[in-house]
Amino acid sequence: MGIAVRGMLHKETIYSLRQAPGEKEYTYHIRKSIESFKTKIQVDKIVDPVVKKIMEKAVIAAGGFRDGRIPSNAFVNLDQEGFKQTKLVLPNKKGGDPVPLWKIRIKESFSGAVQLKKELNRYVNPRNNHHIMIYKDSEGQLKESVVTLWEAIRRKSHQEPLYQIPKQKGSYVSSLHNNDLFLLGVMDLDDDLSKESRNYLAQHLYRLQKLSSNFYEFRLAYHNDISQVNAPEFIRITNFGSRKTGWLALSPIKVIVNYAGEIKRAPEPIMTVKNNPSMLQ
Repeated sequence: MGIAVRGMLHKETIYSLRQAPGEKEYTYHIRKSIESFKTKIQVDKIVDPVVKKIMEKAVIAAGGFRDGRIPSNAFVNLDQEGFKQTKLVLPNKKGGDPVPLWKIRIKESFSGAVQLKKELNRYVNPRNNHHIMIYKDSEGQLKESVVTLWEAIRRKSHQEPLYQIPKQKGSYVSSLHNNDLFLLGVMDLDDDLSKESRNYLAQHLYRLQKLSSNFYEFRLAYHNDISQVNAPEFIRITNFGSRKTGWLALSPIKVIVNYAGEIKRAPEPIMTVKNNPSMLQ
């Protein structure tokens, strides 16, 4: 029996099964933000050949692919007021202004997809992890709780909090999702990060690339050489200890970066009292 998702979970994880024009096979399609495109492999997955050519031309105009990577300024720029503007537009069939492109459909092939509800063309890949919760147990020891996409959908469908601490007396530390930003290896920072040197913080700003149980991979947010697998460009956390690859040694601080480039601490999930006083939503 399928599970219907009630409320928004994560648009980037819901697929539809479609047959692209000119192709015999059915594949799983999903709309991706143009800002999420980082590599040539992603561009090659674009369904619409016209849109694909537009993106390729934008990459060329920005200097071309660099080791298979897309230049950071290829698709979006900031206007004089600091608002994002897309460089990608489609001709208007009605003769009006060009149509801006913000999201583009790509195709994926994978096995084991689960249909959310029988009458809906909506699928998820249950093998993906939705997030990992880091918390302290009742004895103050750091622990993790791995939540799969499928479990996240089940929680939403039952109107449960998405973020939950497994033990009633646990306390929240952090939550990890792919592409989250963290400051690593910096200590004694002011609660208000605007008081710290932005240049200094940027040198310690990492993006979470991959996550699985007790294995979190980070890469410098402003470093695009994916072939580099050595510190400080690339860092792994594999335990909760205080040695080189330990959580305590690197002291991750989850942050967000606004359009002006300001680095701020990420807000914690809101605490709620719903049967279990330590649950989060």
